[in-house]
Amino acid sequence: NPVNGIVWVGDYGPASDGSSGNVDVIAPTGVLKATFNNTTTAGSADSPVFAGVWGQAFGAGSFFWTNAGDGSVWQLTPNPTGTANGQPLNATYSQLASGLAHTAGATAATAAGPQGLVYDAYTKTLYVTDDANNTIYAITGIGTGSTATKTLVSGGMLNSPQGIALNPANGNLLVVNGAGNNDLLEYTTMGQLVAHRDLLPSQAPGALFGLAATTTSSGQPVIYFGNADNNMLYELSSRMGNGMMAATHGM
Repeated sequence: NPVNGIVWVGDYGPASDGSSGNVDVIAPTGVLKATFNNTTTAGSADSPVFAGVWGQAFGAGSFFWTNAGDGSVWQLTPNPTGTANGQPLNATYSQLASGLAHTAGATAATAAGPQGLVYDAYTKTLYVTDDANNTIYAITGIGTGSTATKTLVSGGMLNSPQGIALNPANGNLLVVNGAGNNDLLEYTTMGQLVAHRDLLPSQAPGALFGLAATTTSSGQPVIYFGNADNNMLYELSSRMGNGMMAATHGM
């Protein structure tokens, strides 16, 4: 949570179908503040499902997560100082999407389904990648009580899309492929592909997974991506305003 530094961590769970997944809330001091799972939240009027917690994002005061186990997307809004409602952090829940493409019965190592998440506060839209059918979804109307899910991009250069982020220079969507190549793709929020590049041309495909984008203290846009093949974090910066970035630095 960028407001108070509290860390939200989703866990797929040890069960083959992800049924024992959970979300932990951890204070900056390392103290566990709350745990959300199918048991602790069972008394809610809109009881959420933690079936293979996969993608995660925070925005508009809410935590969003995807379930690779059943192809759903959820919103959790904490209210720790509000009226007690029997839920951890007095939270309320909303199911934003269901029935998205996913691989039933998968483990955390083989899961495919709604994957990466990023929230656009300006348009109140949550973007979701799905590596089970090479799709990017847009869930509009977040926080309005009336959401809608539409397919923004399907197929094309998407090849097991994983992490997704907003380009801080122009508001475009940045997506990394998890198979076929190590491409970083840039799409407008209308779904038009405007740029792409292989981030790791000398490595075997399938190395990319996590992705984050921000600006430095000097205002320079920068993204970070993980390399699952060598367990390293990389930084990519410079010239983000005109399409794709330049200058890669291993960390």
